[in-house]
Amino acid sequence: MKQPSGKRTLDIAIVGDSGVGKSSLVNALRNMADDELGAAAVDVIKGTREPTGYLYPQYPDVTLWDLPGIQPPLFPAERYIKDMDFKKYDFFILVGERRLTDDAIVLAREIQKTNKGFFYVCTKVDVMIFAESRKPSFNEEKTLEQTRKDCCECLTKAAESSPRVFLISRWDLSMYDFPLLQRTLQDECIHLQRRALLPPQDPGRKIHNKPDECPRGAAMSANSSQSDTSAQREHPPGKSSLDVAITGGPGVGKSSLVNALCNMADNEEDAATVDMIQGTKELKGYLCPSYPDVTLWDLPAIGTHEFEAEKYVKEMDFNKYDFFIIVSEISFTEHDAMLAREIWKRKKRFLYVRTKVDVSIADEKRNPHFMEDKTLKEIRNYYCENLAKAGESSPRVFLISNWDLSMYDFPLLQRTLQDEFIDLKRPSDSSRRAKWCDISTFIADLENMKAVLRQRNLPDVVAQIRQELDLLSNATLDIAITGHTGTGKSSLVNALRGMPDFGEGSAKTGLKQTTMSVTKYQHPKFPKVTLWDLPGIGTDEFKADEYLEKVDFSKYDFFIIASERFTESDTQLAREIQKMKKKFYYVHPKINLCMAAERRKPNFNEMETLEDLRQDCCDKLRKLGEASPKVFLISNWDLSMYDFPILQETLQNELNHLKRHALLLSMPTFSRDILEKKKSEMRKLIWRQALVSSYFGCVTRLALKLPWHIFFLVTTLKKLCMAFGLDEESLCSLANRVGKPLSELKSVIKKSPLANEISEEFVLDLLAKSKAPTVLEQIVAFIPVLGSLVSGTISFKTIYYMLQCFLQDVEEDAENVRAKASEH
Repeated sequence: MKQPSGKRTLDIAIVGDSGVGKSSLVNALRNMADDELGAAAVDVIKGTREPTGYLYPQYPDVTLWDLPGIQPPLFPAERYIKDMDFKKYDFFILVGERRLTDDAIVLAREIQKTNKGFFYVCTKVDVMIFAESRKPSFNEEKTLEQTRKDCCECLTKAAESSPRVFLISRWDLSMYDFPLLQRTLQDECIHLQRRALLPPQDPGRKIHNKPDECPRGAAMSANSSQSDTSAQREHPPGKSSLDVAITGGPGVGKSSLVNALCNMADNEEDAATVDMIQGTKELKGYLCPSYPDVTLWDLPAIGTHEFEAEKYVKEMDFNKYDFFIIVSEISFTEHDAMLAREIWKRKKRFLYVRTKVDVSIADEKRNPHFMEDKTLKEIRNYYCENLAKAGESSPRVFLISNWDLSMYDFPLLQRTLQDEFIDLKRPSDSSRRAKWCDISTFIADLENMKAVLRQRNLPDVVAQIRQELDLLSNATLDIAITGHTGTGKSSLVNALRGMPDFGEGSAKTGLKQTTMSVTKYQHPKFPKVTLWDLPGIGTDEFKADEYLEKVDFSKYDFFIIASERFTESDTQLAREIQKMKKKFYYVHPKINLCMAAERRKPNFNEMETLEDLRQDCCDKLRKLGEASPKVFLISNWDLSMYDFPILQETLQNELNHLKRHALLLSMPTFSRDILEKKKSEMRKLIWRQALVSSYFGCVTRLALKLPWHIFFLVTTLKKLCMAFGLDEESLCSLANRVGKPLSELKSVIKKSPLANEISEEFVLDLLAKSKAPTVLEQIVAFIPVLGSLVSGTISFKTIYYMLQCFLQDVEEDAENVRAKASEH
């Protein structure tokens, strides 16, 4: 729909039968009461007698026109359209009740003839609900759903293919669909204004919609399909780009998702066009800025008059895409199921994105028993169950908000897509074990080894390395966690140990004081790391000035003071710790609950809220005498969020290298960053482990059936698996913590064994398969000091290469588990 040349305002007509509440709706949209000065006159008896325009406060260049209702003899239907001159309006809101009258259907058809868009607003839903509630089988949700369905069916018969229906209450505008109506109308205004004022399209715009612009493997237009019977998940030989198709039903937000993934606003020049009336009519490709060789394809909606479901897959030529995103809203449709099945048939993968979750949450908040986490889980389960029925064994569902991309699953969606892009770009023989060859790392390790061997003979060097490895394995770390009752310190103890709050060996949690004495909790995999759950300070039993002595402060490496509201007792304890020259850290462990409460505010901004909370804690500590307070805001439920990575980095920097190693290995693998740090830490040891193992492989008597160096490698590989959480106990704890079946987490472990599966036979088999690349053999050959370690039956280079490959496989599988656990 285009406005007349030079037109700078938008005119929205509000039409309908007389007495349906058009004038009250005008006032509601303008945030005015019916009796306010300047409000649209509400006259139940006479009604509106002439078209009257009212400025829309949110957009001063938008006028809401309150049109008279069809009301014989003053405004009979046959004269109404001509008298009201529908052509001069840019958009319509058709107001009515549950059952559309013949006059309302006439209006819908006349609006469609003008090629303009409209919403249907069903008013007085509260009155209908009150009447229906007297029925013994009354169910409000089902009644509302049936009302929407009835309205949609009537509008569809009137030739509106994709009706948009909003149910509102006459007396309580916070109920039902009014908030959604406001946001959708504001969006519509933005899109209409942009279309009216938009300059001609720049030919340099990075949008593919011509055959010669299409990257290889992407469909060129809705009608340019070609069959490809040999489609596979991997790229065809020589293909360097990735093509990702974004598909779904009409009005679900596909184009907005494209823009969000491209980090663009809907109204930016190069953004995907968001047209709530016409929708996407032909597929277009948009380059993904973060990945220049990835094209996001915005496909037309399935199930419209132009693209019927039965022909859609063939017309869109699904074989040409490498990956898919199915976008949906409100309910899982048969079209969604069909798309999932068709993608699965082609051996491709997809993600399922459910948009407008903020709207669903706003609706659910009216429920007196509303719990956001529970509601989100129910929504996810609903889609997972339906996708499973459609044949997807491991559905990946992401819930996102249209208005705040920092909420819900959008950050996880971005990370998952990035991982998918990396995985898809690997060759089909993507075994890292067959491809590892980091020459720079290998040369650096050899230089370190040569420097050590120049100073001492080989047996002495091996003895020294064994001693260093023993020191690392036996380094102790004692962490004390204290705080007031109910601050979440016991939950923090469990989180740091990678355990759920309820289970064997977990620290007891509860609203009442559960820690009455110093309680020791060893790390389940690294027993040299101990977390001490201390009683709360400031009680009669544990006064601040006597506290450190009673809890035997000298044995702790550092203290974590956990609190939601820091008190004088906390600062007194901090001063006592300082006197003893120990480290301490203030931690707010329940920041997720604070954020959940703050999100209800209309002007919520996550970064500003976090900074305000952090500053508030610091201000209170300063008033209590703390000169330079530093507070870490963390969530016991998700250590990857907020300040925990910064806290972990701070702890590492302030510990000696032995205790730093113990801390790093014991940390749960809560983020990609911690995985990389663990990998870096373990990689430093590989040349040492390979040297020790190959040395003993040469000197061990052949009479031994299984030499010592094989047992050494078994222990080394098991430690690697445990450090990355790939052992039965860690996976069970993680499954309980995130509420997923253990089998689901195990299903993504593709290359590595679990720690308990590593045996002498496994190591021997792995060594037999680990032939180092020729380039590594050539480099080692130039280091004569290694002598027989190079040419032995199980040489240094073979063990070194095997350990490097195993570390890469373990890190990759640990990331797969972490990503699966993060899915909601």
